[in-house]
Amino acid sequence: MRNSRLKVLSWQGGWGSAFWRCVAEPLTARFGIEVEIFPHVGLSLPDPLPQVDLVWCNTIAAHKAASLGQVLPCSPQIKDVCAALSSRILGVLDGIVHTYSIPYVLVYNHKRVSSFDSWQDLLKPEYCGKIAFYPGGNGFFPIAQVIAGGCLEEMPDNMTPCWRFLEQLVPQLGSLDYSIGMEKLFEQEKILLAFRALTNALAFEQAGLPVSWMIPKEGTCVTEDGFFIPKGTEKAQVEAAELLIQFALTPNVQTQWCKALGAIPMHLSAQTPELLVDHPLLPSAPEAMDKLLRLPKAVELHHSLEWEKKFSQLVLLSA
Repeated sequence: MRNSRLKVLSWQGGWGSAFWRCVAEPLTARFGIEVEIFPHVGLSLPDPLPQVDLVWCNTIAAHKAASLGQVLPCSPQIKDVCAALSSRILGVLDGIVHTYSIPYVLVYNHKRVSSFDSWQDLLKPEYCGKIAFYPGGNGFFPIAQVIAGGCLEEMPDNMTPCWRFLEQLVPQLGSLDYSIGMEKLFEQEKILLAFRALTNALAFEQAGLPVSWMIPKEGTCVTEDGFFIPKGTEKAQVEAAELLIQFALTPNVQTQWCKALGAIPMHLSAQTPELLVDHPLLPSAPEAMDKLLRLPKAVELHHSLEWEKKFSQLVLLSA
C-alpha cells in the first residue's frame, strides 16, 4: 500500500487546510499514502461524482448518495472503528462514517457591532442587507423554530413559528453564499453579520478580519460531516481509503483535527477543543450534546432539502 495515491473529494478553505495538516500529511508520513485533493464547495455533491476513492462531505449529501446506491457498505474493520465512536448519531445508513459535529455561530464585525443578545436581533433595521446566510437557509431551521416560540419536537409537522420568523428575516439578508471569498464582503463592510459554521469563523479570524464570533442566548445547532467510499472503487484503493478513515478517527488525530476545525469529536477518547469546553452553550465532551438545539437525525435527513426549497421560495417572494 505504501507509495499508493488516494484521491479524496475535500472541502476547501479552513476545512481543507485542517484536513491536509492534521490528516493527509500525517497519513503520508506514517504510511506512505499520497493524498490527492479534489476540491469541492457546497452542500450538494457534484453530479456525477468525480473519479475519487473517498468522499468527505456533509452527512446530508452523504445520505442522499447512500439512498441512490452510490456508497460502499462499511467493512467489518470500519464497523469496529465506529464501535468506539459517540452514540449521538444513530439510525443512519450503512457506509457513512461520521467524523465530527461543528457548531453554527454568528460571526460579526466587532468594529461595527457592539452588542448582540438574541437571534431576534437579526431583525434590527441597522442590519438590513448586511447579513450573510448559507444558500437555502441551511442550518438555521431549528434555531428559527425555537426563537419564534416553537418546539423542536413539533418539527417537521408544525413549523409555523419557524416560517413566521424566516419571513421576517429574509428581507434582511444581503448574501446567500458559501464562505470562500466572503472575506472581501467583510472587509468592504458589505456584510456585518454571518451565520457560519465555527470553522469558517476561525478561518476569518486567522485571515486577520475584524471579526469575532458568538452564540446568542437561545443557543445553536450543529452541522455534521462524514466519509464514504464510492461504489466501484478498486480494491487496493478501498484499502487505502479505509486506512485513512481509521487513521482520521484515532483519538490523537481526532483531537488535533477537531481543534483545528472547532469541532466536537466523534471518538469518545478524543479531547474536545478548549474553545468549546469553555463556552456555556457548547458541548464539553463528545456525548454532552444536551446544550444544543438538536433534531433527530432522521428528521434532518428527510426534510432538509424540502426546507431549503421553501426558504428559497421566500427569498424569491421578497425580491
